[in-house]
Amino acid sequence: MSDLIVENLVISTQINQELPLQSMAVSIANTSYDEEEPVLIFRFDTPKRAVLIGKQGHMVCTGCTSFEEGTETIHKVIGIIKDHGIAIHDIPDCSIQSFVVSIDMAKNLDLSKISQQLESDRMRYLPDQHPWIEYAYDDQITILICHSGKIICTGTASLDRAKESIDVISDKLESM
Repeated sequence: MSDLIVENLVISTQINQELPLQSMAVSIANTSYDEEEPVLIFRFDTPKRAVLIGKQGHMVCTGCTSFEEGTETIHKVIGIIKDHGIAIHDIPDCSIQSFVVSIDMAKNLDLSKISQQLESDRMRYLPDQHPWIEYAYDDQITILICHSGKIICTGTASLDRAKESIDVISDKLESM
């Protein structure tokens, strides 16, 4: 089995001040305003990631593969906001909201067989819609089991917890 790969981190912070999101969307390049949420979205291409900002200054960065990269991206956004004449009173600490991690079991999996052996109240298998089994490991963690042998874990802010849940599922799959 291969090593654990961090596919994505969700990192957040709070600057605790109201921001003029709509006017920022007009004056700042590579941003868009989503009226339904409402959030301002900063997009970056290299590497591909996004920062969403709520009206009260809650910031969420997604698409990063390391905490340092996410923190750097959030600080870059704060710098851009400052460059556009909006004072930021405090540089906030960032924290990890959740991980998306994966492993590759290096073999194809028979999802039909696996779906018959997993607890039916904890899994969903819709082969006509998705090429994976969605397994509710617990109240927070969701595991996707793919035909290709890839196992994806999401829903925890602890890398150790993600690894533990993937280890339990991969051991269970090996014994089937």
